[in-house]
Amino acid sequence: MIKQYSYKKDKNLKLAQNFILKEHIAGTSPLRNLYETGKYDVLLVDDYLYPKVQMIREHFGCFVIITSGYRPASYNKSVNGATSSKHIEGCAVDIQVKGIHPIIVAMYCEKIGIKGIGLYAYSNNANEGFVHIDTRAEKYYWITYSDKANYREIKTFMPELMRGDTGYTVKILQRKLAITQDGVFGQNTESILYKKYQTRIVTMKTWERMFGT
Repeated sequence: MIKQYSYKKDKNLKLAQNFILKEHIAGTSPLRNLYETGKYDVLLVDDYLYPKVQMIREHFGCFVIITSGYRPASYNKSVNGATSSKHIEGCAVDIQVKGIHPIIVAMYCEKIGIKGIGLYAYSNNANEGFVHIDTRAEKYYWITYSDKANYREIKTFMPELMRGDTGYTVKILQRKLAITQDGVFGQNTESILYKKYQTRIVTMKTWERMFGT
């Protein structure tokens, strides 16, 4: 259920054990200051959202940083946000888990049944990129490997890859292997993969091995 709150009155209200309402307005965003100075006051939060964020925090045992949460429709428009964004409904957050690569976070989010997940895997660095989660009822996952690339739908985090496969996940693999990122799993990709990880097929366990440390 989506509930409406007053930032001025309720900003210290607990949404889950380790999260309070004001965190739903990301601290690194100029929007937080607009709430603090009274430009905005009303915000929306889906009850289902922060229990999931809390599960993520407890699973990894690390701080979860909200990089984007609720956005009023007028603010969302001013920053060229999607008109259908789940952020303006109060049912979405973008998160970073300190020291944990977004790929590993996305894989866990799928495991606990979150239906809306977007993976922004910008580099091999665990502290770059983020994961979007929302409370939509129908499953929809998407992925991008660069802040300059469009996102593409994906069926699972992370898919099994083998020679002949193409796409963004192949580019992420190639970036990890430090080879040319042409998005085609060819002979060279297979050879370097085997040299570094002693496998010719990327399974879920391989993804965890590559990005889990």
